[in-house]
This record gives sequence, C-alpha cells and structure tokens, in this order.
Amino acid sequence: MLFELAYLHREQGEYVAAIEALKQLLAQDPAHEEACVNLMQMHASMGQRYQALHQYAQLRKALLDELDVEPDIATQHLYTEICAGKIAA
Repeated sequence: MLFELAYLHREQGEYVAAIEALKQLLAQDPAHEEACVNLMQMHASMGQRYQALHQYAQLRKALLDELDVEPDIATQHLYTEICAGKIAA
C-alpha cells in the first residue's frame, strides 16, 4: 500500500510525499529493495547525494542481517552511478 502511494505521489511530482511514504515503508521493512532504489533515485535527482548513499548503506546492512545477501546488481550499479555523480539534479 505505501509503495503504491509513493508511486502515485512521484508520478504527480509530489516528491516530498513520495519520500515520506517510502521512508515509512522502509521503517516497516528495511530490506524492501525496490522501495530503497526508488528513494535513492529521488534523493539523487534532488541533489541529495549523501541521503541516497546513506539509503544504500542501510539497505545493504538490512539485506545482510536479514537475508545474508547483497543488494541486486542493478542496485549496486545505481550506487556506483550516484557515487560517480552521474545521477544528480
């Protein structure tokens, strides 16, 4: 439900509301990779690089702690792109 709400907010350009919905979802399920990817993308596109990279670190820890897996290769690639400054406002 929260993921769908975030998607609707994002589609309408309501990024603050979308970010809040994703943060609520991740508070309930820190290993929700799709939510984290969306949050990373929004933070990066808003020029909030630190927040985007911090989200990745939180996701990686949650996945390792809960499932003993690394983030998906596409998520790792997004992280690399943000680190390199290729995704920005």
